[in-house]
Amino acid sequence: MSNGSNYAHMWRCAKCFYHFANIAEVEGFLKEEKKCPKCKSLNTLTLTRKEITIHCLLYDPDTDTKDAKDINDEFEKASSYDNGHY
Repeated sequence: MSNGSNYAHMWRCAKCFYHFANIAEVEGFLKEEKKCPKCKSLNTLTLTRKEITIHCLLYDPDTDTKDAKDINDEFEKASSYDNGHY
């Protein structure tokens, strides 16, 4: 963590990068789901000490349907985070 910040992760929309939340260090398992107010995509975050999985259901305003897009990344804690940001 840098500059005196008290969080380990920043959660942003996988489509438009809208900032959802700052997350402190996780002990155990965290699963959250948020609809982005900017692009209307549905983002699901699963976070453990060693792994981050992001699932984003993209909203298509032209057809008013959603296309699924999985963005799955696994990070080892020691090598994945640059001063608490990804």
